[in-house]
Amino acid sequence: MQAKAHRHTVRPKTSHPQKPATEVNAFYAVQIGVFKSKANAAALVKKSRKLGPHVFTLQGKGENKQVFYRVLVGRFGSVKEAAALAKKIRSKENIQAVIFHKK
Repeated sequence: MQAKAHRHTVRPKTSHPQKPATEVNAFYAVQIGVFKSKANAAALVKKSRKLGPHVFTLQGKGENKQVFYRVLVGRFGSVKEAAALAKKIRSKENIQAVIFHKK
């Protein structure tokens, strides 16, 4: 009779676990793009990984209920922190970066 091998998943420990945007209440981020196409947003996310540890998309709906995808960098508790990153992105990457606030 053979003993069953036990499988377990080893997950890397992070110092600051981050919840997906759908599970977070209010936060500030730096918006670097908005697209109608999910594929275009994903391409910018992939290209922009160098901007920070947390580059992601957030789906939204316009006034006419049309779906769009924001490309955001960072997740901050204050506008001051987001503004500092936006300034850095504007100056070093020449990207039009604006502050986004999820309420």
